[in-house]
Amino acid sequence: MISHTDITFQLEFPVGRKYVAAQFHLRKGEDTSVAVAQFMQEFDIPPYLSVSLLNTIDTFLDDQYIRYNDDQDKLNSMQRKKDDHINNNAKQ
Repeated sequence: MISHTDITFQLEFPVGRKYVAAQFHLRKGEDTSVAVAQFMQEFDIPPYLSVSLLNTIDTFLDDQYIRYNDDQDKLNSMQRKKDDHINNNAKQ
């Protein structure tokens, strides 16, 4: 998945005997898999966790994208109702 905006969120999870708590950054136009690879290298996360981490982040981003689109649909619907109301009042 390629990001259309800059996104930052907190990730916290155990890795063996250590605990990773860090900000995950995904820049506009960057592929999620590239950002995950950089994150894993920076925090010395074993390669066997790459698929799980990538799937988790992709699922999170999909959920956020769906919520964003739902919110946009609601705003557009409210704007159309407002415009219709204004147009109806102008005709009278």
